[in-house]
Amino acid sequence: MKSREIKIAYLVAIIATLASIIYGGLSFNKTKTRDLAYKAQMVTVIIKDRLENLQRTAYDYSYWNDTIDKALIAKDREWADSNIGEYLLDTFGLSQTLLFDAQNNLIFAFGADHSKLTDTLTSHPAFRTALTQTLSRKRNSPQASGFYFRNKENVYLVAISALTREAATGSRTEDEKGYLVLLKETTPDILTKISKNFGVANLSLQPNADKIKFDVLDEVSQSSFPLYFTPKGYSFTHLIWNLLPFLITILSLVYLLSVIQRKSIQSQKLNRDLEQANIELATFNKRLEEQVRRQTVEIMEKAEKSEQASRAKSTFLSSMSHELRTPLNGILGFAQMLGLNKDQNLTAKQKAWITQIVNSGRMLLDIVNDVLDLARIESGRAVYQPEIFRPREVFKECFDIVEPIAATRHISLSGHPETDLYVYVDRSKLKQVLLNLVSNAIKYGKDNGYVKFGCRTTDNQYIELYVEDNGKGIPETDLPHIFEPFRRVKETSLQVEGTGVGLAIVQKNLDLMGGQIKVESTLGEGSRFSIYLKAYDEDYSPAPDHEDTVL
Repeated sequence: MKSREIKIAYLVAIIATLASIIYGGLSFNKTKTRDLAYKAQMVTVIIKDRLENLQRTAYDYSYWNDTIDKALIAKDREWADSNIGEYLLDTFGLSQTLLFDAQNNLIFAFGADHSKLTDTLTSHPAFRTALTQTLSRKRNSPQASGFYFRNKENVYLVAISALTREAATGSRTEDEKGYLVLLKETTPDILTKISKNFGVANLSLQPNADKIKFDVLDEVSQSSFPLYFTPKGYSFTHLIWNLLPFLITILSLVYLLSVIQRKSIQSQKLNRDLEQANIELATFNKRLEEQVRRQTVEIMEKAEKSEQASRAKSTFLSSMSHELRTPLNGILGFAQMLGLNKDQNLTAKQKAWITQIVNSGRMLLDIVNDVLDLARIESGRAVYQPEIFRPREVFKECFDIVEPIAATRHISLSGHPETDLYVYVDRSKLKQVLLNLVSNAIKYGKDNGYVKFGCRTTDNQYIELYVEDNGKGIPETDLPHIFEPFRRVKETSLQVEGTGVGLAIVQKNLDLMGGQIKVESTLGEGSRFSIYLKAYDEDYSPAPDHEDTVL
């Protein structure tokens, strides 16, 4: 801020000070009248606010199902006393609480000396007007009414609210024409507190020669009552006190102008420092952007290399599996021919060796087939041929295949197909999934144990296919990893043959079918695998894009 502008600002402050003094002298005579009117208005607002608070309290305790059910209908005095009786009297300092039914019969009355006051109150015109107003309001927007009521030397704030059920709409029921009335006396103690807190001297209901009267009016109900207070004297000292805020304001303005001048100089320096910091920040941002760009390129290159390595792995596994199958089938073929022993010249020991060769070859062939299936899926060459069929048909085929295996270990095998709905998936892949799960349940099961598998319809129109056993179970820490390729659970698989790709194939086949799988298992108690597939009716007709797909 320039020096000339500062001088002008100081001059304006001096002129404003002089103008304030002159204005204070000229308006001195008007101050008294305005102050009296202000105090009367202030007291009116304070008492009206108390009436509105009383109306809100009446509304809160009438817009309540229990007030109707327990107090009005059941006439439960203990409940009424604890909720709308002595409780309200003690909590809000009320004089009386009254509960009436739709026929204006007094159901409950709480508070001292209520009989005469109640008769006088209910016959008052303002009471009938307020009651009509609150009963006429809609149930979905209830509202209490209030007014001032003077009884002899006492003045009461009165609030009336119709009983209304919560979340009610439409016309009021007969019960909802009952109403709750709250009375709060304007006592001398209350007036004394208002006098003390708001500087209104000797506020009271009693007239006096030295006091000024004014009417407290509620514009809504047009009810009123008179109040009196003593005006304080006005002198030159009072004038000075009136002008003091102006003088303090002017002095504060002068001080602020000097502070602004100092801050202006500091601000200019800060602006120069900020410009330099912005230049440095822009340079840093440019270097950071370049570094991020380089790192992004490196990450993309690494991701591409990783993808290439994954594709190369899948291609290698597929090729090796094909190369292994050819000689392995030859070994199995020759071993089976030897096993026929047409010349009857093999010893029992030699036959046992041949049987071992055939069993080991078949196991190795199963491993190669699993690896080949996994490689085919991961390389994107899996053939997916969806069709509409009942899962129970596949269950029968799987049951016939695995029943002899279960019998060798005396495992009870049971099937429970409980739905006739259809699925639209690749039949062979669903069969492969079920065989994998049931074979695993038998493989990791207990001798003389059981394996159950079945299907049923869930509430959300899905079919659940489940396999349950009481075998070795799976540790909780291994559950998140069991669908990873070549991952085996150490605690349960030490004495069981396998490569750890069966569940990986199950997961990937379910991904192709749009299904989900859930596993529940407890170590030493058994496992339950649940598969969820979308259910269809028999007449489901797939859209043209549901043709056989190579993925």
